[in-house]
Amino acid sequence: MTLDSGFARPAAQCVADATRHVMSEHRIGSIPEEEGLNNAFVSEANRRFREGCAGVRGWHAQVLKRREEATYDADIMVVFSWQDEERERSKAILLQAKRGDRLPAEWRHLQHQCRGMLEHTSSAFALVWDYPPYAIPAERVLTQSASPKSAHPRLEIRGFFEQFFKCWLGDHELPNRLVEGDVVPRWVVLMSSGDTGARFGMVDGFGPQG
Repeated sequence: MTLDSGFARPAAQCVADATRHVMSEHRIGSIPEEEGLNNAFVSEANRRFREGCAGVRGWHAQVLKRREEATYDADIMVVFSWQDEERERSKAILLQAKRGDRLPAEWRHLQHQCRGMLEHTSSAFALVWDYPPYAIPAERVLTQSASPKSAHPRLEIRGFFEQFFKCWLGDHELPNRLVEGDVVPRWVVLMSSGDTGARFGMVDGFGPQG
């Protein structure tokens, strides 16, 4: 099933704006390292949605801890939760982040990490911190023997997350597995039962506003 796509583009623009802000800070040297980029992106995106960007409240991004990263071979996970006419729903993606200027040297390691992510979900992607940032499906990373930029099937950030919000991307089983693995708290993926609000309505602060 798909959501009403009316909010998808502005919500995706919120994410793109967060990545643009992070890369602007990186350009002036305020965020020099990959780990800093990941933390800054998660913090900025979460802040924007928490403050009501695009009316979406079901967004939750998180940088994985070292133990979790070793398990999932991912740096970042994103969960999106909403309610439709039938029931509460959640889905998630895994992201392994790399700096674009280091990608050629780290390509084989990225392939190993993508292979690890794909053992948990097909909704796995490389997130490349470049100018501009972009995503690559993990499955496509495995088919490349090197990393010439011209060979990358780049997914620009706004378009990538627009498909995510429209429900054409994302693993609907992964959120519960992340809860069971103590990666995220249950409130991230479990909205209040008994609320029969409007389609896509707010449920304890979650779900895009209708």
